[in-house]
Amino acid sequence: MQEIWPLFGLHIRSGPVELAAIRDDDIPVLVELAESGIHDPDAMPFAFPWTDVPKDELGRNMAVHYWQCRGSFARDRWSLELVVSCCGQRASSARGTPSMSRVFRLCVGFLAWMSDL
Repeated sequence: MQEIWPLFGLHIRSGPVELAAIRDDDIPVLVELAESGIHDPDAMPFAFPWTDVPKDELGRNMAVHYWQCRGSFARDRWSLELVVSCCGQRASSARGTPSMSRVFRLCVGFLAWMSDL
């Protein structure tokens, strides 16, 4: 697949943390993480309130968003969605570890800051 979509070969590493382009296999993991709550429900860290939808719509909305980002990727206009791993574990499988929780809080905070630019 990397030959067809070279961004699937992109991996950015710093210590135990890795960022990689979101693949379809990552989507259920990311949906599970979002359903479990990624921010305080009384605060909205994102410019677009994508987490404030009924649970039965969240997974479909997230998948469509990731696919749209891939489908509309162009040299002059693009959005690259990345998945975070720590010590080789994706979000939901490492959710309980304190270091991973800090990584996700930092990522959510960074994304909220980027959405305000």
